[in-house]
Amino acid sequence: MKHTQDEVIIAQEIKTSSHLFRLEEYWEEDDAGFCCVDYILEKHTRLTVRDADGGRLLKTFDFDSREYDKNMSLSGNVLTVTWCPTCDETVTTQVDVRTLEVLHGN
Repeated sequence: MKHTQDEVIIAQEIKTSSHLFRLEEYWEEDDAGFCCVDYILEKHTRLTVRDADGGRLLKTFDFDSREYDKNMSLSGNVLTVTWCPTCDETVTTQVDVRTLEVLHGN
């Protein structure tokens, strides 16, 4: 399947009374490393926060490229996002859903 730079896939979303949280996959042009004219589209993941109706973008959290097995869950006022950047590593980021500040990230 060929992807384009303007393509965004919503992997998961969680709605609270005031925000819509989305894990999104998107593609960016990256240097393939073969020579200065060879570029490829590489998949990236980001967490976007929109207002409750999903219209206005409030904040974006960018993650490393090539994440897989991504998941987010909500417990009280803490949104937890986990993903695996490699087959033997799991990364967790926690965000306060009221202030949109990162509480924990590794």
